[in-house]
Amino acid sequence: MAERGVPQSKIQTIHYGVDIEKYNVRDGAAKRAELGLRPDEVVFGTNARMTHQKGHVYLVEAAQEVVKKYPNVRFVLAGDGPLRADIENQIKNANLEKNFLLLGFRNDIADLLPAYDMYVLPSLFEGLPNQVLEAMSCGKGVIATAVDGTVEAVVEGETGFLVPSKDSASLAKALLNVLENRQLFSKFGESSRKRIEQNFTIEQEIQKFEALFDSLYAQKTSATSK
Repeated sequence: MAERGVPQSKIQTIHYGVDIEKYNVRDGAAKRAELGLRPDEVVFGTNARMTHQKGHVYLVEAAQEVVKKYPNVRFVLAGDGPLRADIENQIKNANLEKNFLLLGFRNDIADLLPAYDMYVLPSLFEGLPNQVLEAMSCGKGVIATAVDGTVEAVVEGETGFLVPSKDSASLAKALLNVLENRQLFSKFGESSRKRIEQNFTIEQEIQKFEALFDSLYAQKTSATSK
């Protein structure tokens, strides 16, 4: 708005919508077993391309603090990218190989999400991250950095926790918080699903676009009839 000189009255935000039938709350036990994850293990998941933007380095740093108190926690990383080798080396150098499971590129994200206990996104910047909306739609709470559009989806203390970007200490603190208060997994998960149903469905997105086009058409018709 500031750069282009567009008045606020001419700006309308239409958020992405999620297919809540595809991304839904269901049992992830079978997928956990397929991945070799035990039912009693707490699993944090991240589905993101391995680039600088997504902040994997800070998650690995945070994990070093988390496993000191909870040595059996698991971190599942789905996705590939140019920094994969660097991330693998960082995990190896930190002696966290038994705590991290790197899956590479996946085309079964809707099935992976139910296998996680909570979703983590330590990005340095985002638009409105679809992966967060999808995780919330699957009934997962989210720990994410308070950047850009992420704060429009994740509600602090209600659907998860928001932490500063590039701050592994704060990320570790948030992870430890839910590990020490495990009722938050279900609390955040239920609130996340409800928030998606109320604000971020694909049907709502379509309806808002239709309403916008109808409004623009009505304005054009009114102008040409004068």
